[in-house]
Amino acid sequence: MKKSIQGQVMYWFVLISVALLFAIIPLDLLSGWLLESIGERFSLPYDISFSEMPRNAQLMVSGMFICWGGATILLYVGGIYFFGKKILKKIMRPVDEIVNGLSSITGGNLTQRLDFDAENEFLVMRDSFNQMAERLEQTEQEKKQLELERMQLFSNIAHDLKTPVTTIVGYAGALVDDVVDSPDKQKQYLRSIKQKALHVNQMIEQLFDYSKMETKDYELNRRDTDVVELTRSACAQLFGEFEERQMELTLEIPEKPLMATIDRMELSRAVNNLLINAINHNPTGTIVRVEMSESEEAFQICISDNGSPIPTEIRETLFEPFVLGDVSRNSKNGSGLGLSIVKKVVMLHQGTITLVAPSSPYSKKFTLEIPK
Repeated sequence: MKKSIQGQVMYWFVLISVALLFAIIPLDLLSGWLLESIGERFSLPYDISFSEMPRNAQLMVSGMFICWGGATILLYVGGIYFFGKKILKKIMRPVDEIVNGLSSITGGNLTQRLDFDAENEFLVMRDSFNQMAERLEQTEQEKKQLELERMQLFSNIAHDLKTPVTTIVGYAGALVDDVVDSPDKQKQYLRSIKQKALHVNQMIEQLFDYSKMETKDYELNRRDTDVVELTRSACAQLFGEFEERQMELTLEIPEKPLMATIDRMELSRAVNNLLINAINHNPTGTIVRVEMSESEEAFQICISDNGSPIPTEIRETLFEPFVLGDVSRNSKNGSGLGLSIVKKVVMLHQGTITLVAPSSPYSKKFTLEIPK
């Protein structure tokens, strides 16, 4: 605004000065001619003082100078008037636009943008306002999206807890009311109750882990860790499950240590979830392969299998919460949080996880790449 005013002041100062210059020259010539005419009319000498002039001559000279001064004053007043109008047009229009824009934003219209021609600071103010409005609109959209995802999360939790809890309540009620007399049937009901209770407990634990990593204050406990040993240990913990499902687990990992600064517990959780995912969502006899590689800046853990392919419909949303192995979310294995936890862990390590099409005989391949 300061530069705009300074520019207008200089512009009108020069304009008024030029106007006065062109006005004074003819007025000066005119006054000289009038003085000469008055002197001739009253036969006055050239060097006579004003007080020595006759009364009529004094009146004529006074009127001449009054007219000359009045013309000068009118020229100044006119210049100041037009200068004021110009300043108002240059300053008040942008100011009004900015005030109206702020009022619109305050009223909730985050699509408001300023569009006016201006100079200097007003251009900066216009562009800054538009950037602010754009960021506010983007933040509001992200807020709505997060709210939608949270509501969807609650809905999915209720959906996935309802079935096992209903089973537990039904079977427990049948046992309490002595509806089931057969000891074998009672054991079958108790096994079902235990299985469903363990499933609910697993869901709650995974939901707790997912929610914990969603908080802004959560930080990784990074330590120098041998990733080869970590991967081998994760595979060994699930070796019994692979044998029970008659699955073949093969490892292609280095013999020497591979050191990286990571959170051992969280990365172990991610590898464990990928292996459990392979166990739960593949048929008996599936071959699962775990391999590792490294570059100067990062290391990769790849888990491939030749089991059931992932449906095309869910490939884009596979790492979102509560996405299961079928489109209708009726899969009985898993909670739908395992892969989303894997993604959270990898992102907290500033890494990436991708689903790629591997070479034959494998049908899918998960690749974790994490900086060292």
